[in-house]
Amino acid sequence: MPRLACWSFAIPAIFALFGCGGSDDSRGAVALEATFHEFAVPVEGNVPSDPTRSGWPDDLIGDDLGNIWFAQYRSNEIGRMTPDGQYTGFPVPTANSNMDSIAIDLSRRTIWVSQVTGNQIVRLNMDTGAVMEIPVPTANVKPGDLAVANDGTVWFTEGYDVGASGQIARLDPVTNTVTEVRMPGPRRSFDGMTIDPSGGVWFVELDDNRIGRYSEGTITEFDLPRPNVSPTNIGSDKSGRIWVDEQSGNALAILDPATGGWGEVPIPTSACRPTGLALDDDDNVWFTELGANKIGVLPSGSSTIVDFPIPTLGSGPEDIRPIGGAIYFTERYGNKIGQISVPGLTRR
Repeated sequence: MPRLACWSFAIPAIFALFGCGGSDDSRGAVALEATFHEFAVPVEGNVPSDPTRSGWPDDLIGDDLGNIWFAQYRSNEIGRMTPDGQYTGFPVPTANSNMDSIAIDLSRRTIWVSQVTGNQIVRLNMDTGAVMEIPVPTANVKPGDLAVANDGTVWFTEGYDVGASGQIARLDPVTNTVTEVRMPGPRRSFDGMTIDPSGGVWFVELDDNRIGRYSEGTITEFDLPRPNVSPTNIGSDKSGRIWVDEQSGNALAILDPATGGWGEVPIPTSACRPTGLALDDDDNVWFTELGANKIGVLPSGSSTIVDFPIPTLGSGPEDIRPIGGAIYFTERYGNKIGQISVPGLTRR
């Protein structure tokens, strides 16, 4: 079993902490220092036309033992990294399937992965390593982001690429059947997905500059506060507010679903292209900056974002998740799994 090579670096930063009312907290500016660890993925891509030959780790998730599972977009393999850096790969049958999003159902010991060009959902048994591919009923819809509801239902977006016909779908984990949910009108490409504390399924309509919510047969949609901001990924905090990163808008947007009101927090690094987004247990908002090669965070209770440069230049940070007290992210072009720890914000 190969071991992933690891590098460690410490990066300092400062942010201003604000109270709930928006005025400066008596603590004022707080110095933060981030420590990075990076683990090289020992698998290259298997797509001859890919000039980088990179494994391209895309989305990642953690399990109850601290293992990191990740979809490898180019290498046609699901990767698992143990806490001590040991790597195991789980190949999937369909060649060049371009695996994108990954989700976990611990109660069923199952890893779920979407195949963009394979037009399937992969089911991996975490204990046995057995792999099953489940076809999506409609051809060439390019399944993208995944989310697992409390009852084990697997939700995913269809229409990953720009210009593709967008809709959402659900997969029954008992029967392995897929049911598609039609939108109320023509929609284009979809991207991120999340499930809020009440069980509502939220999704990003990338080309249409809006987000939507599906619950009990009803779809509600919300236009972003500014046009053409390229919403990409989405998350929900403990109060049910919805967070969206704006790749072209260079900001994070926040929706209060109860009022339909929006807020925005600008990102200090220009043209940073925020991509991955996740909230930790303390409602700190973490995101990747694909264009600036940084990891950003909006600390809970603050209105100021701070970001940290990733040690590997041009690494292409993609997805990000809180796992086991730290924050992990994928490096698309660096072909690595990264970890960032920030005392005061992370638990290790």
